[in-house]
Amino acid sequence: MHIERVEIRRVYMPYVSPFETSGWREEGIHHIIIRLDVDGATGWGETPIGRNPFYNEENTDTCWILQRDYLIPSLLQTDLSSPYDVPGAFAKIRGNRMAKSGLEFAVWDLFGHIEGRSMAAMLGGTRSKVAVGVSVGIQKDIDTLLDVVGEYLDDGYRRIKLKIKPGWDIEPTRAVREKWPD
Repeated sequence: MHIERVEIRRVYMPYVSPFETSGWREEGIHHIIIRLDVDGATGWGETPIGRNPFYNEENTDTCWILQRDYLIPSLLQTDLSSPYDVPGAFAKIRGNRMAKSGLEFAVWDLFGHIEGRSMAAMLGGTRSKVAVGVSVGIQKDIDTLLDVVGEYLDDGYRRIKLKIKPGWDIEPTRAVREKWPD
């Protein structure tokens, strides 16, 4: 199967509240959405990358260029018999895992639509539901942190990941663990 059409779009979606880590502060996500079309079927992917290269070496600009100028042309030249063919199509391009992942997910989604199977089923998943967690950015004080964590727990999240930095590590973690020991 050969991909007939590829469309990539940059999207920005503001966060409900800013997200701060020890290295940067973000007001929203800057991702790349990918659409693949073949024989009336469509597959969607998302490149989950930040605007700046603070999390890893990639960012939305580098991913956009890699996808547009290298990865998509390579994918369009590849005869795909399964999603497992995608890494081979990208083998000449070193690194750039995030740029590659968005396109690979779109191919998995495309094959899922064609075969009438979920991605979970194609990857051997056995659960019908997956527990999700949330990452809580650095807050202005411990009381605010406890309020934010409490709201997420009330919303149904059961796994909480705290962002820390020097001077904002032991006490915030201790406060959350004392309030919610489970």
